[in-house]
Amino acid sequence: MRLAVLATVVVTAACLASSAPAAIHGRLCGQIKHGPTNTWTWSYGGKTTHFHGNTWSVFAQPAVPCAASLKAAPPLLAAWAKAKPGASIMVKGWACDKVQIPAQLGTGSDGASCVDFGGNPSKTFVVVMLDPYSPATGLKILGG
Repeated sequence: MRLAVLATVVVTAACLASSAPAAIHGRLCGQIKHGPTNTWTWSYGGKTTHFHGNTWSVFAQPAVPCAASLKAAPPLLAAWAKAKPGASIMVKGWACDKVQIPAQLGTGSDGASCVDFGGNPSKTFVVVMLDPYSPATGLKILGG
């Protein structure tokens, strides 16, 4: 269990260092409408963008079937709404972290980054709130 949580932290930290919050990577699997309401900001390239809404985008690496990440997203979001930024969240089969945006890049938490509970680093997905933007526009704003 600790290995899976550690792997999640490593994946999240590596991707945050590369500029994209919540380790946004992989393909868009779908969106969860009417999830928890979230507000966060992102400063990149001299511009600050404010995100606010309750539609969540789910992105997964090729090794993760979209059906699996979309199935895990609702219980993950329910736990995410109650967790503090940086907290570990366990969802059936997944070890996740509530991402905290680094202070030099913005404020708040944009979502969660998850890794296969077995610790396979190629099996990851993220859930991120990009409202009021589409997933494609949100990724461009984030520099991804």
